[in-house]
Amino acid sequence: MMTLSIDRVTPRQNQCWRWMLFSMLVGIAGCSATQEVPEKVDENALYEGRSTVTFSNLPVAKTAEEGVELGDQQLRAGEYDKALYMYIQSMELDENNTEALYKIGQIHLERGNTGKAIMAFEGVLARDSNHIYGNESLGVLYLKANRFKEAHSYFNKSIEADRSRLQADNSDQISAGSLTEDEIAAVSKQIEADRESPAHAYNGLGVVADLKGDHDRAQSLYSLSLEINPKAAITLNNRGYSYYLSNQWEKAERSYKAALRLDPKSPQAWRNLGLLYARQENYGSALTAFEQVMEPASAHNDVGYICLLEGKYEKAEFYFDRAMTLSPTYYEKAFENMKLTQRLRESQVTQR
Repeated sequence: MMTLSIDRVTPRQNQCWRWMLFSMLVGIAGCSATQEVPEKVDENALYEGRSTVTFSNLPVAKTAEEGVELGDQQLRAGEYDKALYMYIQSMELDENNTEALYKIGQIHLERGNTGKAIMAFEGVLARDSNHIYGNESLGVLYLKANRFKEAHSYFNKSIEADRSRLQADNSDQISAGSLTEDEIAAVSKQIEADRESPAHAYNGLGVVADLKGDHDRAQSLYSLSLEINPKAAITLNNRGYSYYLSNQWEKAERSYKAALRLDPKSPQAWRNLGLLYARQENYGSALTAFEQVMEPASAHNDVGYICLLEGKYEKAEFYFDRAMTLSPTYYEKAFENMKLTQRLRESQVTQR
């Protein structure tokens, strides 16, 4: 956890300290999202994996659709390089094949190849600006890069395109002429989402809403995202943190624990649960939570840091001291935090 480099914690800093860790706690990691991509995609630029010579025994797709199907087979088998090779083969047969290009982007996104992922997704949107998942994926990348305005725009485009899809599906149902009047009335009410809707877009808009302080809207967006994908641990974690920010601590705890049932190793959920317990002065449980994802010395330092931000200087000193004792080597962060705490205590005594 970071150390403060100030001589005293002001009321404004104390009020806003929860935002200092927001990106870490909701899992927004930094990355570059500044690539420009031409409308024509360079297939060689999109490949990254084993030498294509090793794939000489793979079947040769006769159509773009067959290339996607063969790529899907390799993807299901966990052969990402081979899947990538087949999707690129599909693109060579039809450079406007957005399905293949989107799946290329997804492979690069999962591998952390941000530049190549952006290149692929922007290529998708150059061919179909209303592509639901292309917009959603670019929104995710811009959100991770802390470029919230662009992320918000792409998420909205994704959801608008999805709403158009849902409205078209409903119109087809009604025009089929097989529904009763009551069923027609029910279908005519706008359906917000179904299982094919962009769950990540709703989750991303929730993060943006939380950053703006609109926690009620954020929680509604997270809940809608969870209706689409109930097993999204990251969304449960984000909703829990939103509840935490709005002082709904019991709901926050339930959401974190639900996230951990789905992903018992989630570092964000364990840290958030530890943060919640520390704020409730349940320091033993906080340490237990933190120690699931960090060494005991770091866990004690983090609890001490939260006590420091809360103005509980005596307890902060105790946990920083324990952190230095537990660390097998010199623990600079805990030592600096201890010095800061001592200065703040002295300043507090002087002001009285």
